[in-house]
Amino acid sequence: MHDFTYLYRKNKRRFKQLKPLYAAYRRQTVINHGGEELSLGVFKRELMRVLHHTDECIWSNNPRCFIVLHEGDTVIGFADIRAVSTDLLETDYPYGTVEDFCIAEEYRNQGYGKILYERVETVLRKNGTKTILMTPDPKTGVAFWEKMGFASTDEFIPDTKSVVYRKDI
Repeated sequence: MHDFTYLYRKNKRRFKQLKPLYAAYRRQTVINHGGEELSLGVFKRELMRVLHHTDECIWSNNPRCFIVLHEGDTVIGFADIRAVSTDLLETDYPYGTVEDFCIAEEYRNQGYGKILYERVETVLRKNGTKTILMTPDPKTGVAFWEKMGFASTDEFIPDTKSVVYRKDI
């Protein structure tokens, strides 16, 4: 049976395999978006910074939430989301973002991505988000996100040329 845990500064060390999973995922995502290949240590430190600035969950008045899908202490996947964001695109409407979303390789194609995404959408909707924007990994994420109902806006992030996808919830 799977569970969800909201990681934040007080419990950020609970899942030992999260750091290497996050680091490997972020490193490959940066490369796939046309960025520079950096060491895994850079991304392990990045995760600790993210969790230091994340509270228990969005409903604690912090717009950022880090959700871990797990069975016991085994991490299946994670999602880093923001209920209120302004840094992806300038828009005349409020939006939430999926900053990062990963299912460990051995759990892919078993329905866990959909389970985690449904939790993400529930949390965002609960916090008043009506639109979600994101930039899926161009090599591995587009098909999944389109299956979840996202569509390309045909807008690009200037520095990475990443396509922005949108879903109204």
